[in-house]
Amino acid sequence: MKFRILYFLLICPAVVLGQDFKWDKTLDVFVSPSISTSLIGSVSPDEKDGYNGVQLMDSFKKSDVSSSFVNFGIALNFRKTDRKFFSVGLSYLSTGFTRKKEGSMFNYLPHPELSVYANLSEGPTQILNYDFSYNYLSLNLNYLGRIDGAGLMIKNTKWWYTLGIAPSLLLSHKMIIRTQGFTLMEGNNIEKFDYVVDYQTNGKYSNNQGNYNIVKVTPPSVNVFITAGTRFDYTLSETMHLLIQPKVNFPILPTASGVQTAWCPQASVDIGIIWPLH
Repeated sequence: MKFRILYFLLICPAVVLGQDFKWDKTLDVFVSPSISTSLIGSVSPDEKDGYNGVQLMDSFKKSDVSSSFVNFGIALNFRKTDRKFFSVGLSYLSTGFTRKKEGSMFNYLPHPELSVYANLSEGPTQILNYDFSYNYLSLNLNYLGRIDGAGLMIKNTKWWYTLGIAPSLLLSHKMIIRTQGFTLMEGNNIEKFDYVVDYQTNGKYSNNQGNYNIVKVTPPSVNVFITAGTRFDYTLSETMHLLIQPKVNFPILPTASGVQTAWCPQASVDIGIIWPLH
């Protein structure tokens, strides 16, 4: 009995060391043309100044437009089988949206810190754009499963689906007020901030409705994006593959939470190179 136990203790490490537990690894380097838009959850109108919530929400639904960005990143992929693998990467992710107001600029206040536009002339084109942008450093954690197989084969190409999460640190954010067809007193491209209006008797500002303060709103410093998409791995040579990876990102927390509370979903395509690491 003692001999058998001794034999077992000696043979187990040899068996374990003899197994190949090394994961097959590849490296992705990519850029990602993308389009972001806004999903409005709620609004914070300045109702005392004559603009109610229904009007503000309707104006957002009619005027919000998508914005384009270019992201980039790297990823290290760990594959144990030819049917699934895991990916860990870093990316620079930019997202946002644009609010658009057209016409009727006379006596319009673009922002509480700007002057009322009091020019009576109405040109053929008067557009005021509020460009919101948010830049993140994202840690991308993805699981990928193989789609193609015996019943679906694409020459020199492997086809995967991908699901993941991306905890993201906010690096910077800004809101640019951009004019088309007319000029504000402060200029054509003015960097300001998102805000809410807080009416109180000792407020710093005042109008015919009373005193109020402008409260600057800062987006969450950390957000988490849910990712889903598909991946095409095309073999160019033994040492280089082509990556094409369409995907969508959706933030868990609101991206903007000032005048409007909004999430910024994004559709993008990763285009890059895959290098096997053997």
